Amino acid sequence: MPSSMLQQIVAASALSATSNVLAQFMTAQKQGQPLVFDLAAFVKFVLCTVISTPPNVLWQEYLEEAYPGNTPPPSQNKDKEKSGKTKDEKSKQKRSNGAGPVVDEGERNYWNMFMKFFLDQTVGAFVNIVLFVATIRALNGSGSDEIIAAIKEGMWPIYSAGLKLWPLVSLISFSVVPVDKRVVFGSIVGVAWGVYLSLVAAES
Repeated sequence: MPSSMLQQIVAASALSATSNVLAQFMTAQKQGQPLVFDLAAFVKFVLCTVISTPPNVLWQEYLEEAYPGNTPPPSQNKDKEKSGKTKDEKSKQKRSNGAGPVVDEGERNYWNMFMKFFLDQTVGAFVNIVLFVATIRALNGSGSDEIIAAIKEGMWPIYSAGLKLWPLVSLISFSVVPVDKRVVFGSIVGVAWGVYLSLVAAES
């Protein structure tokens, strides 16, 4: 069975490919010209996703490890009852007696959720923009000076455009989406964002 990392790379790349095709079609429509598929641009854009997905997967795993969404419950060894039953055994007995499920997976840690959201929308966002611009420029044959200039020029426009989408996506992601599905979830929601990035890449 393919690893989780490989599955996420394949899924993100497929969605990225969809975005690029849509962007090329929209550009042709806007210019009133028939679609002439640009294979080179398509390959470069998908390759950019292949390169950027692993760091994003590792970033999401780091955030969850450093700032877990739930506070772990106390050790069951410290929850011995006078009857000699553990908290888990007592919970099972309550369920069997029709008392309803007893949640013992810790409480939601809202501070950690905020920290993940904040770091993802600042450090994560800026690193992603730098990685995207640098990779696209490098694939187009630009030198280091041109890449640095392009990063400075494109950083704020891309970041400000992303503020219209990614804060809400991050809130949903960190609150309900499992960590190993977050990159793919972002790619699904971000197909329209991929179209925008494709158009930016076409101008690079």
